[in-house]
Amino acid sequence: MQSLLYVEIEVLAAVSRKIKQSEYDLPLLLIHHSLLGTDECPLINSSYLIDFVHEHKIETVFCGHTHELELM
Repeated sequence: MQSLLYVEIEVLAAVSRKIKQSEYDLPLLLIHHSLLGTDECPLINSSYLIDFVHEHKIETVFCGHTHELELM
């Protein structure tokens, strides 16, 4: 059975409020799974997260891992 991964909209709203209240030099986003992953466990609401990144002008996103092995 495939597990579906998502970020809760309420969490994004809470983080958004915090960002808007804070002063910062360089906004970063740290996330466990890739925003654009296409493996067997994709982030099913990645479009919300991509919109969040654009809305807050986040230029740097550090992603964790995918569940696929790619040999180069």
